[in-house]
Amino acid sequence: MPWDLKIDLMVEGSVAVDPFGGRVGKGGGFGDLEFAILLETGAIGRETPIATTVHEFQIVENVPMESHDVPVDWIFTPKRLLEVKVKRPKPKGILWELLEPSRMEEIPILSALKERREMG
Repeated sequence: MPWDLKIDLMVEGSVAVDPFGGRVGKGGGFGDLEFAILLETGAIGRETPIATTVHEFQIVENVPMESHDVPVDWIFTPKRLLEVKVKRPKPKGILWELLEPSRMEEIPILSALKERREMG
């Protein structure tokens, strides 16, 4: 499966973020999975900047993060731009052990990526 797509900046939707790049989406983990899929295909790298747009009141003190959660590097509000100075680690790709089997049916590219991975 050849991929020529290269993405220079990824924009994630957020319900809330913290000054350290922690973010909460709408739930379901689709934003995190999108990042992992793009990483697996080589369209992005772990160094690719991730940005989000929120209102000032959506910036909170702390957002708990898990191993599959993707932190942001840039936070845009109507009043300012915040560059996250202390970087949290980004996931290394799809965490297959955390992926629910129903996702494979919902998102066909996951089956193709898993097959490619297993073939080496």
